[in-house]
Amino acid sequence: LALTGILSEAQLHDFARNFSSNFGHAIDTTTLDRSLQPLLPDVLADDRDASHFFFVEAGMTINFLNTLLDEQNPRRALPTMGGASGQTIAGAFSTGTHGGDFDRPPLADAVRAIYLVGAGGVHHWIEPAAHITDPARLRRVFPCLADTIHYDDDMFRATLVSIGAMGVIYAVILRVVPQYSLLQWNRWSTWETFKAEASPN
Repeated sequence: LALTGILSEAQLHDFARNFSSNFGHAIDTTTLDRSLQPLLPDVLADDRDASHFFFVEAGMTINFLNTLLDEQNPRRALPTMGGASGQTIAGAFSTGTHGGDFDRPPLADAVRAIYLVGAGGVHHWIEPAAHITDPARLRRVFPCLADTIHYDDDMFRATLVSIGAMGVIYAVILRVVPQYSLLQWNRWSTWETFKAEASPN
């Protein structure tokens, strides 16, 4: 923007051309918004209870996910959310979104598995070493994952909050909890009063 007063339009185009190979691609994933929950029992390991997890495409908004969770029997909820619900699931956790909850970890901690389409269009399934899925079952449901199922803590953490740098996050398995109510309590105060009350003396 600072260059617009210095260079002509033609010069700006020439200048921008020097960087044409240095930019990535923007991909609209908002149509990746389906529930994959019917597939969950087909990929989980035998010792895992499907009622603790929810499998969805990661372009779904948090708001729509909340609606889906509300329709489950019994009703489910995310352990926590960000400050709003309009962002996509992948957009929220891969940017480290967190809300005002002081007593629980951020949304990224609810992610248990990531289905990523990486460089060259290669499909990857990524989980921590203490995984919840069965690799043989995963391969039956998703044959394109034949050699790219990763149970690796470092890889999972690197992918989890990567701001989209690792590829397109297609789907995720999330840890969910029984539905609960949120209560809001406000009390008017002053900084001086708050400081006095919070003082260890």
